[in-house]
Amino acid sequence: MGGHVTNEQLGLLLGIAQELQIPVRGFIDNALAYGLDAPAGRDFHVIDIELHRLLISKVEVETQQRSVSHCAAVDGVGMAAILEGWMNVIADNFVQKTRFDPLHAAASEQQLFDTVSNWLGQSTLTDQRIRINHGESIRELEVSAGELSDKLSQRLSAVDFTQLGTVGVTERVMAVPFLCDLLASKVDAVLPLESASAGRNFSQLGEGLSTDKVRRVTSGNSTLSDLPATSAAADNNLRPATHLLQEHIAFAFDHPAVCNHIDSATGSATGNGITINGRPNEGGRLKPGDTVTLGTQVYTAIRLE
Repeated sequence: MGGHVTNEQLGLLLGIAQELQIPVRGFIDNALAYGLDAPAGRDFHVIDIELHRLLISKVEVETQQRSVSHCAAVDGVGMAAILEGWMNVIADNFVQKTRFDPLHAAASEQQLFDTVSNWLGQSTLTDQRIRINHGESIRELEVSAGELSDKLSQRLSAVDFTQLGTVGVTERVMAVPFLCDLLASKVDAVLPLESASAGRNFSQLGEGLSTDKVRRVTSGNSTLSDLPATSAAADNNLRPATHLLQEHIAFAFDHPAVCNHIDSATGSATGNGITINGRPNEGGRLKPGDTVTLGTQVYTAIRLE
């Protein structure tokens, strides 16, 4: 459940479930499940998106315990508003260039909605060719990726992301084109949070819950080792890393996928847009075991002899 749901609302939901004889053992905070194993050594935020709102939850880190201390719900900034914004951009282009308004008729509006909905799941978009069947004619035009990105930025302009530091983003957020890039330009670091890991954490956090004493779960212990602020340089006896590992593929530091962020000669992280163990890059040499985030891609630093 989202952290914005009140205890009174959960009580009502629990009463309905009990009347329907649906066993309920507890309510686990989504941000906790997603952020329990995020590679962060200090407090961070988890961003999730629903149909009609954006959720920003603060996760406090103390050694291996993580607790959700606050959740801010930004109503009116959800999937529906983002899709509507893109539909308006396309409709405005049609009206200006062809005097045809696809939002004027239900059939063409549905085609437009289907088109923009199909963009979800793509981290970014190129310029898009839009095709609308209208009666016996076909209306077409091209909409630039810049216009779509600007509209998304406009829809999110009411939200101040600059004070959030490191943020973890759920797969729903990653499914919105341009959104992770927009966040990366405003926060210290963006950590991708996977549903598969969240699913395992839901199971872990649910252990010990009972229908006899239903409770709300907002804290739990991470399975990660503690990540202190100096973890990247904590063990000077470790020989430096030589590769970044992702999904069983090892990338040498001079590989095009990572060379813009790693000095292949020294093994040091360089430039912006990189975090080490959930912290902004401070230019130190990478050590085996470091978690390295480049944009939305997560790697593990390793050493190959």
